Amino acid sequence: MLGRGGVPMPAGGMVAAGVIGLAGATPIPPFVQSSDNGVFGAGPVGIRGEGSTGPGLIAASSSGPAAILRSQKRAQAWLVPLEIPDPTSLPSSESGELLVTIAKESAAADARNVASLWFCKFGTVKGVAGGEVWVKIA
Repeated sequence: MLGRGGVPMPAGGMVAAGVIGLAGATPIPPFVQSSDNGVFGAGPVGIRGEGSTGPGLIAASSSGPAAILRSQKRAQAWLVPLEIPDPTSLPSSESGELLVTIAKESAAADARNVASLWFCKFGTVKGVAGGEVWVKIA
């Protein structure tokens, strides 16, 4: 699918998003018809991206934030934890990565799962794993 936003359709008419995806009976919001959005999605899940060997989503901007996350009743972002005790078992890492891990707090039968937040200060060097430096934030 290909779309181009910011182009009046018809000429001199309303400016629309390049690609619009709607689930169910979701009406097209007025701002989609009068903005220069490249992609707009609405429904139980607005836009979903999945990568098989690369990122599921890449966001970039030359003059503003690459992403704005807003929520009215929940956290703005959820990093779904990897079930590992720490990042040392990862095959490679890049500087600047954020990671949430989850592991049992002890070996006791009633032990709770505890999540930890990590930041990669130094990533894999030239594809050789083992030199990564992860800092535990929480």
